Amino acid sequence: MRAHRCILFTPANDERKIKKLDAIAVEAVVLDLEDSVPTEEKAKARQQIKEAIPRLKEKKEIGVRINSLDTKFWLHDILETYQSSPAFYVIPKVRSEQQVVTVSEVLKALNFDVPLIIAIEDAEGLSRVFEIANSCDQLAAIMFGKIDFNASVGGEEGNYAEMLARAMISLAASTRGLQAIDAPCVELNDLKKVEDEAKLAKSMGYTAKMAIHPAQIDVINRIFMPSNEEINLAKKIFEIYETAKKKGVGAIRLENKMIDEAVFKQAVRILQRAGII
Repeated sequence: MRAHRCILFTPANDERKIKKLDAIAVEAVVLDLEDSVPTEEKAKARQQIKEAIPRLKEKKEIGVRINSLDTKFWLHDILETYQSSPAFYVIPKVRSEQQVVTVSEVLKALNFDVPLIIAIEDAEGLSRVFEIANSCDQLAAIMFGKIDFNASVGGEEGNYAEMLARAMISLAASTRGLQAIDAPCVELNDLKKVEDEAKLAKSMGYTAKMAIHPAQIDVINRIFMPSNEEINLAKKIFEIYETAKKKGVGAIRLENKMIDEAVFKQAVRILQRAGII
C-alpha cells in the first residue's frame, strides 16, 4: 500500500455521497461500514460497496472499514466485499494483536492478500500498541481514533493522555516502518483547526490525516506535502550520501550540517512523501 497524505471517510450507506466521489480529488477513500452506518443499513452499505469499488478504483484507492471484532458484523463485512478487491481494509477499535491476526487469517483463507490499517481508539488498545504493530506482515498503517480514545479515558480534547496516545502510536508505527495516520477533525467548518491539528500530527511523525468532509482535503494535503525547500535539501542529502557510501564514508558535511545515516533516512522519508522515490 502506498502512503497517502489524506484519506476521506465516506459512509457506505450514503448513495449520494458515494456518487460524488468521482469528482473529488483525493488519493484514497474509506467506505465505512462501522459507526457511520446504522445497524439496519449495513446490508445496503455492503451492496453499495460492491457496486462502487469497480467504478472508483481506477481513479483512487478505495478501502473498507469493517465493524469491530466485538460485533457480529465484521466477518460478513469481509465475506461480502473482498471479491470487489478493496485496496485495503481498516480494522477499528483494535485492542490486541490477536484481533489483527484473526482478520489476517480470514483474508489468507480467502486468498486475498491486502494491506491492513488498524485504529487504536481506547486505553486498552494503546497499552498494547507496540505488540499490535508487530502482529502481522499485512499491517501498513496505524490510525489514531481520538474521539473514541478521549471517551474511553474520560478526557477532554487536547488532554495529556491524548497527546501521549498520539506519541505512542507514532513511535509504534516507526518501529515497523508503518504509516501513522492522524484522526479526522470533526469541526467541519473550521479549516484553521484542521490545519492546526495536521501541523501538530506532522510534528509528531505522522504522515497523513483522515478527512470527513471534502473541504478538509486541500488543507491536509498541503500540510503533509513537503515544501520545495524540504524537497530540494532532501535531494541533495540523498545524492551526496549515496555517493559517500560508495566511497565507504559513513558521515559527510553538507554546508554546516553533518549528514549521517539518520539524516539520510529522514531525507528518504521526505522524498517518499513527495512521491519522488
